[in-house]
Amino acid sequence: MLDYRMFENSFTSQRNTKIFFYGFIALISLYLLTKGAVIAPDSHGYLAMSSYRSLGYPLFLKAYQFFFQDAYGVLVAVQVGLGVLAIDHFLRTLNRHFFFSSFLYMMIFLFLFSPYFLIHGIGNQILTEALCYPLFFMTLSFLIKFLRSNEIQSLLIAIGFALLLTLTRSQFIFLWPGFFILVTYLFYKNGSLVSFLGRTLILVSVILSGQMMERTYSYILTGSFKVVPFVGYQAVVLPLYLSKEKDADLFESPQEKAFFKDAYENLQEKRAHINYINDMNPLFHYDGLYNTICHQISGRAALKHLTSNPYVRDGQLISISLTLIKNNFSSYLTHYVKTIINSLGGYWSFFVLMVFSFFVFMRNISQLSLAKETFLMLFMFHVGNLMLVAFFEPLISRYTLYTATPLWSFVLILLCSLFVTNKLEKAL
Repeated sequence: MLDYRMFENSFTSQRNTKIFFYGFIALISLYLLTKGAVIAPDSHGYLAMSSYRSLGYPLFLKAYQFFFQDAYGVLVAVQVGLGVLAIDHFLRTLNRHFFFSSFLYMMIFLFLFSPYFLIHGIGNQILTEALCYPLFFMTLSFLIKFLRSNEIQSLLIAIGFALLLTLTRSQFIFLWPGFFILVTYLFYKNGSLVSFLGRTLILVSVILSGQMMERTYSYILTGSFKVVPFVGYQAVVLPLYLSKEKDADLFESPQEKAFFKDAYENLQEKRAHINYINDMNPLFHYDGLYNTICHQISGRAALKHLTSNPYVRDGQLISISLTLIKNNFSSYLTHYVKTIINSLGGYWSFFVLMVFSFFVFMRNISQLSLAKETFLMLFMFHVGNLMLVAFFEPLISRYTLYTATPLWSFVLILLCSLFVTNKLEKAL
């Protein structure tokens, strides 16, 4: 067995190495500052407080502009700084319970920090990722503390961060079922009915409060308490991609029938239908055509044939989606499941993850309770995120990095603890 301590003795235990590491992080941060703020295609919606954007990030930008006006270089520093602090807090929380080396801390920190300086550049872009990424790590940190101590204070703080997340990016509504599962699990584990009912009431109250905040924000901007209708526009894309020409007979409404015929005809003209995959993987084919179908085909057809009221129109699109899914359920379910498995790394990666899960459960069950709980929580959130997003959009890394990076980081920590240092049992 590999003696991991030799790496600690020769590398991580040296003070100079830590100085080098923190200096390296500082250099990366300075490099990001020199790049300045990046205006992405979606940035205008947040800067202009558009009604079709959730309230969290636009209000954050307004608060920032109150103090710094248009000095967006400082915004980059704030966003990168929040990321550094949140990642450090998350890793220190894990280390408090699972005891891993300084070397592993530095490697995982770089991995978790990589979305800031590789590919995504989330610290520089004026997008919700800059807030959601650190907020999610803070949520996880306090949920781990809650699993360990069962203290209401940790749960309340985690709920507070989760509320900020859902108000910033509605994608994070997958957290709420997870919170209910965790509260129910701890009730099963500890048996306190009063505590369970109180925590459930708090969760329901916070969720309803978040909805009220969203609707109030919408009312201030648009004069309507209804949230912005965009679910149907996204939900109809995959059903259209998988549809058949004869599906037009499914619709009794003249508007819906006209919409489908127009959209289907354009799908064929633009070769944006599953019939045109040739030898290409259908997942990749669909991913590349998603925006074309959503905006150039179904979006235009909806404006042309469906009602002018955006809220009613969104309901019509949802109805069309459900009709197509029901009639093509087998192909829809196959594509949906393959999308999720592919996002987990493909069949081999999925198989390895399942084998690893089985091993963690079977090895020293009585001593690995917190490790199992933490792993299951991270896995639950990751799968919940994938299941939600896959209904509406392709599972690109921009949507999955939040839950994927902490899950794989914890898997690495467990592997090192179980097979290399054998310190996990001492921690528990």
